[in-house]
Amino acid sequence: IDVVRTLWRDSPATFKGRFTQFSGVSLDPKPVQKPGPPIWIGGRSDAALARAGRHGDGWVSYVVQPERYGQSLDKIRAAAAAAGRTLDRFAAAHLAFVTVGRDWESAKAVWAAALTKRYAQDFEPLARKYGIIGTPEQCAEQLERFRAAGCNYVILNPIGPAAEERLCGGHILPIYDGCLDEGIALIARRARRPRARAAGPRTRARQGARQQRGLVRERRPRSGGVPEHGDDVDGDLS
Repeated sequence: IDVVRTLWRDSPATFKGRFTQFSGVSLDPKPVQKPGPPIWIGGRSDAALARAGRHGDGWVSYVVQPERYGQSLDKIRAAAAAAGRTLDRFAAAHLAFVTVGRDWESAKAVWAAALTKRYAQDFEPLARKYGIIGTPEQCAEQLERFRAAGCNYVILNPIGPAAEERLCGGHILPIYDGCLDEGIALIARRARRPRARAAGPRTRARQGARQQRGLVRERRPRSGGVPEHGDDVDGDLS
């Protein structure tokens, strides 16, 4: 981390550390942010938390409960104080697996099935511990526990069919609109499917010619419409 920050800041750069030494080295172009982009540290171990306190501009947690989240922040603060750092602008983040449903049980079924497939391990026993699951109000209540523990960034990872992204945006984010000024920011992760691009004139002309030759079949929408509340667990959930 110190090496990267030195290269971001200085040109030419000189560094003398325990494992790395160099002089007269330049890394260009320099970052737009000065003195460089913020570095968030991930991890749950004591070593990772100490690293976040000594060197990080932020910390992002993963599969922890609010109680452990608060305890981890205490360890980060202690490490920062020992290093003579203040954490006035420190980003305390959490990556949350979220499934919005008409009730907790139906949302849990989608959440567990999707993550079990993604990670090839049984996530059913982990739902109550680590999932942000249920109705919009239930999800907001679970997120509030992280805010109370000191979290000021929540990264929402919608779990389930593509409709989950819209459900998070339509039902979870509005609940927190009024909390943004109180220090909690939510980032809705985009689905990994690429966005469709509008066809240009040449592309449309080629498509039209192919249709005339019978090479392109008309695409018809699937029956049943968009799955509601993440209850349809069919399809690619990775």
